[in-house]
Amino acid sequence: RAAWKGARLAQQLLAFARQQDLRPEVVHLGHAMGEYESLLRRALGEAIEVTIGCDPDLWLCRIDPAQFENSILNLAFNARDAMPAGGALTISLRNIELDGSNGPSNAPPGQYVLVVVADTGEGIAPDRIDRVFEPFYTTKELGRGTGLGLSQVYGFVEQSGGYVNIESTVGAGTTVMVYLPKTAGAAAGRERRSSLAEAPAQGSETILLVEDDQDVLEVVTAMMEGWGYRILTARNGVEALSILEGREPIELLFTDVVMPN
Repeated sequence: RAAWKGARLAQQLLAFARQQDLRPEVVHLGHAMGEYESLLRRALGEAIEVTIGCDPDLWLCRIDPAQFENSILNLAFNARDAMPAGGALTISLRNIELDGSNGPSNAPPGQYVLVVVADTGEGIAPDRIDRVFEPFYTTKELGRGTGLGLSQVYGFVEQSGGYVNIESTVGAGTTVMVYLPKTAGAAAGRERRSSLAEAPAQGSETILLVEDDQDVLEVVTAMMEGWGYRILTARNGVEALSILEGREPIELLFTDVVMPN
């Protein structure tokens, strides 16, 4: 898993530097969203109301569909983290024609597909908003993110010939606007299993974790708490038995196999 995370880190840095290996296809972004909408809703949990809207005559874009999915995931999970008590996430896709008076200041006039991801979360302070696309910069507390999610979105969009903009109000939420250039041609037919199918489901049960290695204990605890579970920990069998004999209801025992007495 450490090797996988290292590879993921390298990929995200390449994305920010606009040097990743893209596999662009002509894609209808509305259809792409439809492939993993239900999975996205499950991954975000019931506390977040998800609304997805798409123009019926949405233009086509030439982008890497896997990287588009990763970008939507990053934006959606950032929104989830900004709404710990629940809230609303709105994703809309529509056509827009820029003429120099609308859209990002650095975007040339032309026809684009606009993807808007808006949440009702905590928002980002004005003195931080200009840095959110920087690698390793995060507004979250220590241990809750690498600071590479938005930089990956930025790199993918820029490498695809598009533009990204962000607006936020503290206490009122954040809106990310992605402009991807319109393209001609027919959408490619493809069958692909969404990576969201591999995303862990959100849980709320209590798990007893028994592990004598402190590093492993901390990593596994952090990961499972990140999935919503309540974790009780024990460093050996004696401690575990003491907890099991208590009144605390425990749904699952997750234990190391070989431990000292």
